Amino acid sequence: MNEEKKDEEEKKETTEVSTEAVKDTDDGDATKEEEVKLGPIEKAEAVAKRAEEAADRIEKATAKQEEATAKNILSGKTEAGEEKEVKEETPAEYKDRIMSGDGS
Repeated sequence: MNEEKKDEEEKKETTEVSTEAVKDTDDGDATKEEEVKLGPIEKAEAVAKRAEEAADRIEKATAKQEEATAKNILSGKTEAGEEKEVKEETPAEYKDRIMSGDGS
């Protein structure tokens, strides 16, 4: 009984159906769908292809981000190296801040 269940599960996994649109060469505008059964090897190849495509997209996005960062740095629009003005506190302001319990 367990073997039958395992066989059924394997069948479900290996009979995953992918549909591809195929153009009819006679008419030129007629299309029909062809069912292709994918086995474990074909599934692995499809997964590998998707992984390669994702890696390519990530690589392109990273290159784009690096280029944008470099442009930003070279244009002088970054805040690196800028010193913020430090406002000195008067004794009265210090007393008021400490007495109010703000302390920071």
